[in-house]
Amino acid sequence: MPALLSLLMICFAVHFTTAQTLQNDSILGAQLLKKADSLAEKNNYTAATKTALQAAAIFQKVNDWNQWYEAYKAIFYNGYDSRDHETSIDLIQKGIEKLPETEILAHGKTYYLLGILTIATGNIPDALLHYEQSIAYLEKANDIEWLGIVIGNISQVYTREGDYSKAQDYLKIAITHSESAKDSLAIWKNTKALGSAYFYAGDLNNAKKTYTKAQQLKDLKDGTFELYEAEIQFELENYELALKSVNKALKSANTCETDTNEQPYLYRCKEVFANASIFLGEIYLKLGQAEKALRQFQKSIPYIEASNNKRAIGKLHIQIGDAQKMLKQYDNALRTYQKTLHTFIPDFTDTNPHKNPAKNLWTLEIWLMEIFKNKGDCFYAKYEESNNEKWLYLAEENYELAANFTENVRLNFTETDSKLTLGFYTNSFYEELIKTKLTLFELTKEKQYQAQAFLIAQRANAFVLRGLLNEKQALKAAGIPKNIIALFEKYVKEINTLKKKIQDSLAPDSLQNSLITAKETFQNLKKEISKKNPKFDVLRNDLKGVTVEELQTKIASNTLFIKYFLGKETLYIFSISQEDFQLNAVSLPKDFQNLVFDYRQSVSNISFINTSPDIAEKQYLQTAHSLYNILLSKPLLHHDANAVITELTIIPDGILNTIPFQVLLRKKSDSWTNIDNTVIKDYAIGHHYFCKMVLNATEKQNVKDNFISFGLELDQQTLSDAQTDTENSINNTLASNSLRSNIGSKLTFSDDEALKLAKLMNGKSWINEKATKSNFIKNATNATGIHLATHALLNTKNPNVSALVFTKTNDTLSNLLRLDEIYNHNFNSNMITLSACNTGFGKHQKGEGLQSLARAFNFSKIPSVTATLWSIPDASSAKIMELYYSYLKEGHSKSIALQKAQLEYVENDDISSPASRLPFYWSAWTHIGTNDAIEFKQQNNHAYLLFFFLSHIIFIDWIFWFRNYTKAS
Repeated sequence: MPALLSLLMICFAVHFTTAQTLQNDSILGAQLLKKADSLAEKNNYTAATKTALQAAAIFQKVNDWNQWYEAYKAIFYNGYDSRDHETSIDLIQKGIEKLPETEILAHGKTYYLLGILTIATGNIPDALLHYEQSIAYLEKANDIEWLGIVIGNISQVYTREGDYSKAQDYLKIAITHSESAKDSLAIWKNTKALGSAYFYAGDLNNAKKTYTKAQQLKDLKDGTFELYEAEIQFELENYELALKSVNKALKSANTCETDTNEQPYLYRCKEVFANASIFLGEIYLKLGQAEKALRQFQKSIPYIEASNNKRAIGKLHIQIGDAQKMLKQYDNALRTYQKTLHTFIPDFTDTNPHKNPAKNLWTLEIWLMEIFKNKGDCFYAKYEESNNEKWLYLAEENYELAANFTENVRLNFTETDSKLTLGFYTNSFYEELIKTKLTLFELTKEKQYQAQAFLIAQRANAFVLRGLLNEKQALKAAGIPKNIIALFEKYVKEINTLKKKIQDSLAPDSLQNSLITAKETFQNLKKEISKKNPKFDVLRNDLKGVTVEELQTKIASNTLFIKYFLGKETLYIFSISQEDFQLNAVSLPKDFQNLVFDYRQSVSNISFINTSPDIAEKQYLQTAHSLYNILLSKPLLHHDANAVITELTIIPDGILNTIPFQVLLRKKSDSWTNIDNTVIKDYAIGHHYFCKMVLNATEKQNVKDNFISFGLELDQQTLSDAQTDTENSINNTLASNSLRSNIGSKLTFSDDEALKLAKLMNGKSWINEKATKSNFIKNATNATGIHLATHALLNTKNPNVSALVFTKTNDTLSNLLRLDEIYNHNFNSNMITLSACNTGFGKHQKGEGLQSLARAFNFSKIPSVTATLWSIPDASSAKIMELYYSYLKEGHSKSIALQKAQLEYVENDDISSPASRLPFYWSAWTHIGTNDAIEFKQQNNHAYLLFFFLSHIIFIDWIFWFRNYTKAS
């Protein structure tokens, strides 16, 4: 017993001593951590970091991982505040190696710190990797509060990169996590950030709503929300209101008190004051008050440098350069821009403005493209002042860098909306480069510069569509296995299905996490494919256009190819025949936008036509001739003199996508029913979305079925289940001319149209109750040709919900085939005709074109689409379509068949009356894509004839046998 008691006493003494040692070590660690904080406050960051490391070693020894994290958080702040990011990154990475795998939460929080520091170095890919590692641990720990914080930070990375759509996705999830954790501070912060993501994407309406919500959650009265309001008014070009709001922001920021309990990522009064001060200079610059702006920017330098925000400092110097450029201080501006290059790319140290960083030094900092473009502006201005060619070549170099950089950034984006937003902003970069190439041509008379300008114009055109088609074609061309292609297509469908559910859901935030997971998995699949097959990556990112020489090998001797590039004040027209190439730069009248609008209104708006027919006719006659002089007179005058041109292949740009070229007037006319002077009288017209579609037209599919048609005689009740778009509805006062739009009018002729065409083309038809969405999808695959006569719903705000209407059935969730669903299918047909309203019209995206139903079918492996540019009348459309297919059956190309059909409709008294010969009734039809003649399979009746013949023979033989048998009996 005494021995046992002695043993227990010894154990107790050891345990007590160990516990006391651990307690003493914890106290010592806490003292060291407090000392490290004190040293940091005195800006002695090196000593502070060394002391924090000693504290971390002690906390590691006593297994106090919460305090260990606090020590490394101190190291993080030391590196961040001293701008010695690399040292802190190295120390934290070494620290993580010592962290037990069981300490899940500490891992998640420490990787988060590593992500922030890596962002500060400009290494976005590694930063995102650290954030993903952080999320993986935090999800294991089920710490939704920290998940909300980290995901919110990821979103800010995407906002910074300009990938605003992806930023919005992440922020919605971050807000959901923060709400679940009841973290009011994170909810407020992420709501503000969501407002900014909407703002930079150009969605000012949602930005204002979200900022208002954030202000209701918490308003620090520091000028933050007044500054947001100023920015929104600035974008709306309400500069006086912006000026008023920014002055309010300055006043609030100058008088507010910083809350000592604020987290580091919150706006502080000084930061808001600095940002508002800079923004005041931006307003002055926009108002043309360059001297005032320059003074304001220079006055803001101390405020912004105090923030130690390298990116904000760089942006401010760009603005200083902009003010100097406006004041024509080009050399000063160039020096300022060069200094900013050093800020964003520390490894580039050349102070000579004539020099630029090599591509391997580029980061994804979007302000770099602005610097290159602005340097180009300065060099071009110096050339105009001096006529020194040296400046012109330097301008060309910098504009080329700006264009290359924006393409590099857009290829890095994964979200279509983000690509579209960036394309809208950077379209002017390409114009400046084209302008420079033309100046070089005028200077040297070397035609290579015109040819280069043509290639540049293509780079600005349909970037997103080209990328999507490239990706599809790359899978096949790179020899990717069929099972991987199937997996690829599965993810595409899954993502689009989730997007649709989110749009239709009353609680979309609950689906955001699934969407982001699907997107990330899809991106990882692409990375894996690229890693194993580099050819896939090369092909899908191929931005090369088509050369003049390549196009000329594809152009028939009677065809003229015309590509437009619509600049700010100049229209560039590239026209190519089999033997010739011409480039015209046409100065646009100041009212050009109104001219196009008035022309379209006079031919497409039946309400305007019916209400004011005389005004509409006069408006058409004036605008149709004026636009012809701008758009077609110069190329036709040049090429008609050298060749017999009867067909035009047109690639429009911008708002030119919205107009019918065929009813432009070559000469002045006295009536809009007289087509003698219209373009269609002399030329058949076809369209493409971009130049390479001419060269790499989709191969004819190995179709199994013949022609198929669908027709629906829809009424009000049928359409009551469909979504209606009142902003695009047209009030047609003529009951006999129901429109195939979304106004619920009965379509008397559409089912008859489908039946007639099926009979004419020896095909099959589904009408009325049988014309269901499921029947269409099932039978439209692998048909030679498809014809669809129905209503269409147009939504120009959200093109994805534009749709074609089918018959409602009990076993289908929807009778609408939406645009985003069409993208999910591979129809494998050779042509489709969309005999419905506005199927070739949609939301206009600068540099990209119209987001239309026709474009969606073209993407879904149907190389030839015939569609409409406005709401078409039911009766006249049925007649024109019957004529169109009659000419197709005779073996004509689509553009010629359409030309002949439209001309015969107008000129044949047995088909139309003078009242129905206005351009509205027949000129909405347009053809897009491959233009060859199409051979429809004939119904194979030989088998039936053979069966009938053999049956007849057998029957006669039986009769003879029966007679002989009877006689014998």
